[in-house]
Amino acid sequence: MKISVPRKNLKEMTLYIWKILEYSQISKKELLYKLTFDLSLFTPDEALKYIKEAQENNLLVGYDDNLLKLSPELEKTLKNWQKKRKDEILNKIKLSKNAEKIKTKFQRDKTSTFNILLKAFLDKGTLNRAVNVSDDSIILSLFDLNKGKIDAQIIGSRKNPYIVEIDIKNLSLKHDCQDFITKRLDNKKFCKHLAKLFLFLKEKDENSAKRFLEAISENIEKWEFHN
Repeated sequence: MKISVPRKNLKEMTLYIWKILEYSQISKKELLYKLTFDLSLFTPDEALKYIKEAQENNLLVGYDDNLLKLSPELEKTLKNWQKKRKDEILNKIKLSKNAEKIKTKFQRDKTSTFNILLKAFLDKGTLNRAVNVSDDSIILSLFDLNKGKIDAQIIGSRKNPYIVEIDIKNLSLKHDCQDFITKRLDNKKFCKHLAKLFLFLKEKDENSAKRFLEAISENIEKWEFHN
């Protein structure tokens, strides 16, 4: 992913530079060299101008033999960003480990009726993508076997959450992600969101999740998959 350099905002530019450098302090001479040659952000004259303006605006503080460091305000902002970034990385590691456990357990348990039913709706690679969807991204509003309905939202890459509506009585499965619409719908297969939803429901109530899959598979030719 390409990240644009915030050249028009002096404060954001200073934070941007310190996120890359990861220094608590640096000499003006070394900073000039890094800005010009290592990072290729400025020409030498532009780098000198930037450093001067950052000091004049109290974004960089000079002390002890021409050393520079962030102002207390910017240093606090940087530390908050670093903590948030660390938490994001740890969360991704945790999600990755959990995804591998789910996938291994699913692949090993070949006698589970739930697993056999779910596999029938999956194309190659769908499970690998499904297990990487976080449980936290699922907003479940209805999961009722007696009513024969599942209503859920799944937070994904677009602005609005994806919807999932399953209705046994009306033989209807509705979902609106692009992969489902363009590649799965016509063949009545599950995308990663639907696969993840059923893995999620299995942990809540495996028997009910299985019964929903049975209801879909038993009359698959009569079911309408739509968006």
